[in-house]
Amino acid sequence: MPICAPFPRVKVPKHKIIVTSPFQMAGGGLRSDVVYELDGGIDFSGISILVPTNGITIHSLDLNIGGMTATDAGQTLFINEGAVAGSVFLRNMFVEVSGAGSQVFDLDNAGNGGAVECTDFNFVNCKSLGVLDNYRQGLWDSFATIACVDGLTMEGTWAGGFAILTSIIVSSGTAFTGTLLKKGTSLVVNGSIRSDMNALQLDASGAVCDFEPANITNDANFLMNGVRVNPSSTAFPNMPASSVKAKFVTCTGTDNTFVGGQWTVTTEVATALGSESAGTFLKVAGTTTSSNLQWISAPASNKLVNLSSQPISVDVTFNISMAGTNNDVVTLKIVQYNSSDVFIADIFISGGDTMNAGGRVEGASGEGFATLASGDYVQLEASSSGAKNVTAAENGRFIVKERAS
Repeated sequence: MPICAPFPRVKVPKHKIIVTSPFQMAGGGLRSDVVYELDGGIDFSGISILVPTNGITIHSLDLNIGGMTATDAGQTLFINEGAVAGSVFLRNMFVEVSGAGSQVFDLDNAGNGGAVECTDFNFVNCKSLGVLDNYRQGLWDSFATIACVDGLTMEGTWAGGFAILTSIIVSSGTAFTGTLLKKGTSLVVNGSIRSDMNALQLDASGAVCDFEPANITNDANFLMNGVRVNPSSTAFPNMPASSVKAKFVTCTGTDNTFVGGQWTVTTEVATALGSESAGTFLKVAGTTTSSNLQWISAPASNKLVNLSSQPISVDVTFNISMAGTNNDVVTLKIVQYNSSDVFIADIFISGGDTMNAGGRVEGASGEGFATLASGDYVQLEASSSGAKNVTAAENGRFIVKERAS
């Protein structure tokens, strides 16, 4: 008898329940193993959806046709059925919760790994998007808020984070005056917050997100990539682009993150190579003043340190004049060390410049590339062929800049 190959495993789709009346979803006991498909726009005024522990999935055939409306004052559309509200998946639909003091969500997942995902979705005329507490992650994709008043508060610890992608804030005569993502009193995000949204219709008094660095556990995990905002607004009032927790890339209407920094020689001090053997390298002496530091710190003169926990690929350059002894050859190099002051690499060594008749090397320059781990630093060092002191002239510059990807 021939041996038959086993049947391939096929993911069985959820069963579908067509919803034509709000009372089909009233009173609790909703199923987590089905898709509730809305047959057009349905009025849920006075009715709250009790989200079961295992979650709920609601779709419609098209977001311009199918959705949920509620006009009662003080109404919350989605609430816990028990101590734990499960995942909520809303797709191809709109939600309009427009009564005074009303909100869309008041849900607590209690750290059970749930998600709230709204895709191909519009919030319309909502007074508030409400509160989500202790979920793993949120996703709003192909998404809009249209003529809404205020946004969503995130509470508790989120192991993942929140992504708002291919999204837009749309006004209807009045620009959005609220804050789209708001920090709760206990908010900690262990994953990332990221977006590419169009918020050009943000009011001057509105904001995209009021999170602060303390709400984000890991460096570089508040990522705004291509976000567009009204330049008259303060879209991110508590999250400076220079913070190690943030990365603002190709954004308009708000500051971008430019990882790097520089120092400039402001007080000349001789580098004591005269007491060393010829060819010995020492850190170039002098007082340097740092500026434009982002993700970089300058705890001492002639020292730029990767302040972030993230490794940074950098371009390091210098342009500096040196004073010393006629005909002495001075060699300059850029050196990388780790946080324990252990040598890692010479990332640039010059070919040597001969002091002119005035005992000067004018505009010595160099460039090198490195990847700085957290705490790694770079500095400029010098050697003398004749074991002679050399001095870095005022206004010499040393620059660290993140390499373009």
